[in-house]
Amino acid sequence: MGKEIKSPVKKWPGTVTLYDPLSLPQVVAFQDALQSAKDLAWEDEEDIETLKLAAYHGELFPAVLSCVEKWELEGIADPPDPFPGTPRKASAELMIWLTTGITELFNEDEEKKSE
Repeated sequence: MGKEIKSPVKKWPGTVTLYDPLSLPQVVAFQDALQSAKDLAWEDEEDIETLKLAAYHGELFPAVLSCVEKWELEGIADPPDPFPGTPRKASAELMIWLTTGITELFNEDEEKKSE
């Protein structure tokens, strides 16, 4: 059974259903994508101004896509082909929301085990 999350992005209202639980290949792909994105995004870790946000999100997208069971966002196909890159602010908000949702799904299980 999936976990439905509601979009906070005004440009693309609706919901996305994440696979729950995530499979081991999904977890590995997401963790690898996070590391790859971090490696790509910063030329110099001390200078956050060099963050290449679009490239960062581009690295994450295939792994995010693999973690989504169903897309029900207004104006975005299921699956999104292509994922919207503009307007840039709304696109970044969408990717941040999706990445956060997947990360929370990861941590949800960890928190339950520690209680």
